[in-house]
Amino acid sequence: MELFFYAVFGGLGAVVAVTELSKSNKDRINTSSAFNSFKNNYLIVYSLMMAGDWLQGPYVYYLYSTYGYGKGDIGQLFIAGFGSSMLFGTIVGSLADKQGRKRACVTYCITYILSCITKHSPHYKVLMLGRILGGIATSLLFSAFESWLVAEHFKRGFDQQWLSLTFSKAIFLGNGLVAILSGLFGNVLVDTLALGPVAPFDAASCFLAIGMAIILSSWFYFCNIYVGFNVGKLACIEVDGPFFTPSRELYADCFCSFFCCSDAPHFDHFLGSSFWSERWKHLILWLHSASWLLCF
Repeated sequence: MELFFYAVFGGLGAVVAVTELSKSNKDRINTSSAFNSFKNNYLIVYSLMMAGDWLQGPYVYYLYSTYGYGKGDIGQLFIAGFGSSMLFGTIVGSLADKQGRKRACVTYCITYILSCITKHSPHYKVLMLGRILGGIATSLLFSAFESWLVAEHFKRGFDQQWLSLTFSKAIFLGNGLVAILSGLFGNVLVDTLALGPVAPFDAASCFLAIGMAIILSSWFYFCNIYVGFNVGKLACIEVDGPFFTPSRELYADCFCSFFCCSDAPHFDHFLGSSFWSERWKHLILWLHSASWLLCF
């Protein structure tokens, strides 16, 4: 029977590959290399995050049953997980917008890894804690990553039409191909290699850790900063990539809040007010320059 499933999966995969490769140039949307790099980075991260989620699903009930819990206890564990997701799902979106979408994505990784670690314990309270953490992580998975993608897509000035390309491939990979491969991989770990029902959760932790490392190393701030004090003589500096490293994000927050919230003509008018003495003007200009230097 397993051979039949592998054959069906391989055949359908071949059909999808042929369909994609047979597209004519008219069917393809011309995009920039910067967008392709951005899209591929997101798809890799999203696929890893979804793999961490799909690996766990088929073995949660089986793991609880091997610990000797009955249907009633297992039902309570599942209700706790779904209830946690329902409760925190109403607030994680707004928290991500306020505290930072990248931080929310990293929080998802940490929370789900902790949830996977709890699966090594047969104690009911520890498993309950793991289910609550898993519910929080699920809410973050289906809100923070897509929110980050949409916000970052428009921050970088990409065409609105290109956003659908990223979403379509993310659905195909994360909710299609990765789901199938995760199920097959989990089966290999538990049945073929006989590593036990906890093995898929350990594998999920590895995928989540890899994805979190990619997020921390490649998801930087992006903003357009306008510098200048003379009206009509603005210099635009586009900040992206390694300019902002994780260790400099605090300086970046201060810097962007100082520059990006007002353009140069307003700032020039602000300083030109008679309210400010010359001493205060010099102090503000000094802070203006210092905030730029701190980013480096």
